[in-house]
Amino acid sequence: GRVLDQPHIITMDNLQAEIFSGKQIPINTQDEAGNIITQMVSIGTRLTVTPRITKDDKITLELDVERSGYAYAAGGFEITTRSAKTTLNVKSGDIVVIGGLVTNEKQETDYGVPLIKDLPLIGRLFRFKSHTINTSVITIFITPTILD
Repeated sequence: GRVLDQPHIITMDNLQAEIFSGKQIPINTQDEAGNIITQMVSIGTRLTVTPRITKDDKITLELDVERSGYAYAAGGFEITTRSAKTTLNVKSGDIVVIGGLVTNEKQETDYGVPLIKDLPLIGRLFRFKSHTINTSVITIFITPTILD
């Protein structure tokens, strides 16, 4: 595996904080009048956390993790989303692990000799398809720490 990101955030007791790592892609839609509207959609990993410090100096964490991706589909994009939501009670400095957010991206590409690949009968000798499946698993490590 590889480390994709190592972000750090600081927040206060009972205040939500968020980290987003990804990109924005343009998606075209039509309004009721038929006008094309371009919207930017965020694709990537979003972690939202709300910490609450308890009387015994533990931390109650409300965690919400969302991972989104996209693939080209007939007529546009297909957006997929995986999410996990949980509440944990941990000691300051403990490591929390969130895993199981698996994404499979399928891609099919046609290759061939231009023009010749489109000829009847012999065209199939000059073209081929490539099928690719990319599987990625994301694991998030969180170390909540009470700062004085």
